[in-house]
Amino acid sequence: MARPSKITERLITNFCSSLFVTGSIETAIADTGIGRESYFRWKRRVVQGTATKLERQFMEAVDRAAGESKQLLESKMSKRYRKSWRSIAWWLERKYPNEYGKRRPPPLPDPDDF
Repeated sequence: MARPSKITERLITNFCSSLFVTGSIETAIADTGIGRESYFRWKRRVVQGTATKLERQFMEAVDRAAGESKQLLESKMSKRYRKSWRSIAWWLERKYPNEYGKRRPPPLPDPDDF
């Protein structure tokens, strides 16, 4: 008989609350006391389509909390743009480099390749 899942409504709520406040999956994992391997196993199962109902519910809630956290920071940045935008911009740049990171031009081709 399989052992019962660690995922409960309370875990989902606590994990998502921590994620919303910190914006960090790693911090939410540490705050709730679940194993890092457990979190990534649940995520992998959801991606592969072999997840349980609770695992899918958990990952959907995690995605929502991460999106809400990002939206909150973007909102703060837009409201405080003139006074203290640098710290929020720094965080967004590192957390979402594809959207907020510095755009670097592609490197020039090596002249020896011609």
